[in-house]
Amino acid sequence: MFSLYIESGYQLNISERHSTIELYGGSDLSYFTQLSHIPTRASNDYYTLLDVINNGQNLHQEYINLLFGIRSVGKAKDITTKTGKKLKRCEVKILDETCKSFPLIFWDHVLSDLAQSWTPQEHVIFAADCRVTFDDYRKAMIATATSKTIFTINPDTPEAYNLYQYVQGLDFSEEDFGDTSANQAVIDLSAITSVYNVEGVKQLQTQMVSNPSSDTSDGICGIIFGYLSTFDIDSEISSVVLTRCKKCWYKVDSRAKTCSNVNCSAGSVDDLFNEAISADLSQSLDILVNITDCTGTLGNVRFSGAPLEKCIGLTIDEFLCLQDQQKTELKWKFLLEKCKIYFKIMPRMNEKSHTSIKVLSCQLADPNEMAIYAEI
Repeated sequence: MFSLYIESGYQLNISERHSTIELYGGSDLSYFTQLSHIPTRASNDYYTLLDVINNGQNLHQEYINLLFGIRSVGKAKDITTKTGKKLKRCEVKILDETCKSFPLIFWDHVLSDLAQSWTPQEHVIFAADCRVTFDDYRKAMIATATSKTIFTINPDTPEAYNLYQYVQGLDFSEEDFGDTSANQAVIDLSAITSVYNVEGVKQLQTQMVSNPSSDTSDGICGIIFGYLSTFDIDSEISSVVLTRCKKCWYKVDSRAKTCSNVNCSAGSVDDLFNEAISADLSQSLDILVNITDCTGTLGNVRFSGAPLEKCIGLTIDEFLCLQDQQKTELKWKFLLEKCKIYFKIMPRMNEKSHTSIKVLSCQLADPNEMAIYAEI
């Protein structure tokens, strides 16, 4: 028999034969409702997602506590096992300050329905007795909700409040959080073989919005042979370079020297830009480009970070040393030239009716290879 662990010194035993449970509907119900936001464990008794990743198989099959925000909620699917048992599967992507995406799996009708009520970037959850395992297929750790798992939604604790503030400041449309994402997947470009034209990509976007599912919650990757019809790498620095605070990962306005997180622990605004602690700032190239072929144009495609650095052959520090004329010359090496572009489409987690596209790789196309796909 499973006995729920609680911090209280009291325990209530209920038997199926002699006990009944009814919902309370008294006038003071709101007073007791507050108790639903108090976790069954100490507010600081949990693993961070980075702890789970770093411990790896040492935590295999262990039941642990987690505190997390919601990144995305996949569509619940009805599944029938080989033995004829009917299940409902739902996958939720969770996150915290240490990891931007971690899978939490549900195999239960009631819990799957509960997960469907969670809103990305709005709900923070304390999960007691959540099972973590090493998934041989993914070669990574995952979490699974079981009958033992107790979820406290929007816990009334300082830790949960701080996590909520952190999650609210994230911009998922950018899809590139740098090295702070502990388990940020390295995409194998050689495994991407599907080639699309611009019209085909737009159809994928429409399908992702109209028929969301857990199969597409991780995004869709593909290849386009087209042209960069806008490539404003020579714009003013504030439009090309993204600056973030490493402490809270909020955006920092380098001109106003302002971190958008008033609760940031990095120090005063001016301190962020002092040379002595410049390690608290992260800078990366970040621009929006248009991709065009004979079927149309994809606008506002994000091109940032390592893929952009590899494309232009310069690190962020090297780029910052260029003169304006050099940046313009660099721009015309790629603008309106035939390119082979690897891309990824992602649903915007806080805007269910929209998707975002990012460039995974861009290089000048081999004319022979481009000719093969010219009719696509």
